Amino acid sequence: MKPLLKMSVLIITILLSMQGLDAQNVGSAAPDFTFKNMEGIDVKLSDHKGKVVFLCLFGYGCLFCFNDGASTETQVNGVYGSKDDFQALGFDLWIVTLT
Repeated sequence: MKPLLKMSVLIITILLSMQGLDAQNVGSAAPDFTFKNMEGIDVKLSDHKGKVVFLCLFGYGCLFCFNDGASTETQVNGVYGSKDDFQALGFDLWIVTLT
C-alpha cells in the first residue's frame, strides 16, 4: 500500500472511531488544550485562533509513524506551509501529555 493511502486509511479510521465522542459542527470552536513544546514552553490550541490547524498525532517508536512521518510533513508543508492562516502541530503521543 502506498504511504499516502496508508496515512489516509489511518486518519479515516481514527476519525470514524472518534465520531460522536464530542461532536462539533464545522466552523465551531474546537475544545482548547495545552501542551509543552520541545523547549518546555506551554502552547495552547487557542494560540492559533483563526487558523486552520493540522494536528499530526504519532508515536516516535511506532514503525509506521517513523517511516511515513517525514513524507507526511513534507507533503502538508509543501501545500499549506506558506499560508498565513495555517499551522501544523505534531504530537509524539509516547512522550507528550495534553492538559
